Amino acid sequence: MDSLLYMGVRITPASLPSDVTPGAWLPRATLLEVASGKALGAVTEDQGCDTRQEADARALRLGKRHVMKVLHQG
Repeated sequence: MDSLLYMGVRITPASLPSDVTPGAWLPRATLLEVASGKALGAVTEDQGCDTRQEADARALRLGKRHVMKVLHQG
């Protein structure tokens, strides 16, 4: 899945296979402030998904929520 530019932050899905539950994927996305090139870390969720595509889609939603609520105090 491709990255997403949201409010000046590039959100890139980077979901990982679960070590605990075989076949499950854990949503994860990295955040990068485009203007400065500063890495803002990653957002993750412990609830696994059945497919990588599902986990990546959830990771993008988590990233957007994080940018909106935490970084832009909205």
